[in-house]
Amino acid sequence: FQNKQAEGIDVRLIEGRQLRKLEPTLGEDIIVGVEEWDSWIVNPFKVNYGFVYAARKLGTEFLFSSQVKKIERDKERIVSVITDREKIKTDFLVDAAGAWASEIGKMLALTIPVRARRGQIIVTEPVPLNERWRYILDADYLTTAFDLAAVEKSKDARIKLGVAGSYIQEKSGNWTIGSSRDFAGYNNRVTMQTLKYIAKRVIKFVPRLKDISCIRTFAGLRPFCYGDGLPILSKIKKGEF
Repeated sequence: FQNKQAEGIDVRLIEGRQLRKLEPTLGEDIIVGVEEWDSWIVNPFKVNYGFVYAARKLGTEFLFSSQVKKIERDKERIVSVITDREKIKTDFLVDAAGAWASEIGKMLALTIPVRARRGQIIVTEPVPLNERWRYILDADYLTTAFDLAAVEKSKDARIKLGVAGSYIQEKSGNWTIGSSRDFAGYNNRVTMQTLKYIAKRVIKFVPRLKDISCIRTFAGLRPFCYGDGLPILSKIKKGEF
């Protein structure tokens, strides 16, 4: 809270009883909240499609569902990428494979400090919009998302699975309920144990959600940099990668 204030972000502390006066749908377990008006969320699908559309206008060609099998070199110079569909000649390679970045690195005998970290989400049927807040973050989210050491030391099974509240009500009325973070290799399937923890957690914050239907669940893989937790953006191998 103090850090955000110092950065000039419009935030304020609101005591739990006052929170429930402003938004009666919130749960009794909430002791205090931080209200922030300067943050926004975007639809990741629309953002990605937007990037694809803009890149195509600039001449980019996309080869969807193409798996990289091998990277060919002439001595130290990259000359081509072989996929399960074709061979692509190139003298410069960008590894933007996300959770699979380390697998691309292995093809060049490089150790890239990225692991796949699974996340699971519940999506509900549409319901009337919350009057005031449609994006709610649990304080535990700061631990599960940014403090791996604390997660690993915790004796709480929920924390071990990285489960903390991230609740978004879309304009359509659907709630996207998360989230979780665990290391399960490249397994991108949901697990009942984690989904139960997520569902039980959200009811503490927004009790009325216990009476609405879940219409889908899904899981995905996040890239996690185990070096320092920050994105990797640099050139190596004489600037060709």
